[in-house]
Amino acid sequence: MNTTPNSERIRISIFGRRNAGKSSLLNAILGQEHAIVSPVPGTTTDLVQKAMELLPLGPVLLVDTPGLDDAVVLREILTANYMSQSDFTLHLMNASQSATKKDMTFIVNTLKNGKSGGLIIGLTHVDKLSQNDIKEVLNYTKNSIKTELAECGFDESLADDTKFFTISAIKN
Repeated sequence: MNTTPNSERIRISIFGRRNAGKSSLLNAILGQEHAIVSPVPGTTTDLVQKAMELLPLGPVLLVDTPGLDDAVVLREILTANYMSQSDFTLHLMNASQSATKKDMTFIVNTLKNGKSGGLIIGLTHVDKLSQNDIKEVLNYTKNSIKTELAECGFDESLADDTKFFTISAIKN
């Protein structure tokens, strides 16, 4: 599997706003410090890629992207353009902050235009919230996606296959 060219690997891309936890998630999946993690927004300035075998999928290319809200417009464009190359999309959102218009626009564009074989939304920083607050954030996010789809003239049911998970950086 190590000889599989990147162009033939399943591309799993991690998207989200700056400091949503994209690089931390990549490192956690890899079990090593591959991407630089920093509290300073905008640390990831280019695509960070790592080829590996992920069972049961086989050879994959994991890709960490700069933030959707990057202060450098070219990085934001790089991230948006990479969406069409992704086979599978993980979108991270800080659960302790409200979903932004950029989050919703990205999610809707992924659902309606993306080549992506699937969309999973990860709510990060959940250790800062109560279980009740986490449920409220999940419901709010799901409803926001459906509202945004309807406002763009698309069927709300596009959101029905979207999966959600929560992430905490606190080690147990």
